[in-house]
Amino acid sequence: MEEQLVKEHKVEMVSRKLLTISGVQEVISSQDNLVSIKTVCSAMQISGNSLRIAKLDLDKGLLEIEGNLSGIKYLGSSTKKSFFARIFK
Repeated sequence: MEEQLVKEHKVEMVSRKLLTISGVQEVISSQDNLVSIKTVCSAMQISGNSLRIAKLDLDKGLLEIEGNLSGIKYLGSSTKKSFFARIFK
């Protein structure tokens, strides 16, 4: 039986030291202070200090980042905005 592709995206942070992300499709770049990834929702940037990829399983769409986390930023969206979201900016 074929494994289904992950279409769900979750982000879980523990004490600003460990970040677990599901729905990861690709790691674009990884540096000490910035990790850029592509998820099923959109591209993301994770910022901080002493960041390192602790676990990566692209088959399951899972990523764990350890370090001193300071920010998460989504870069655009792959889904269209709802009618109300476009009206109430």
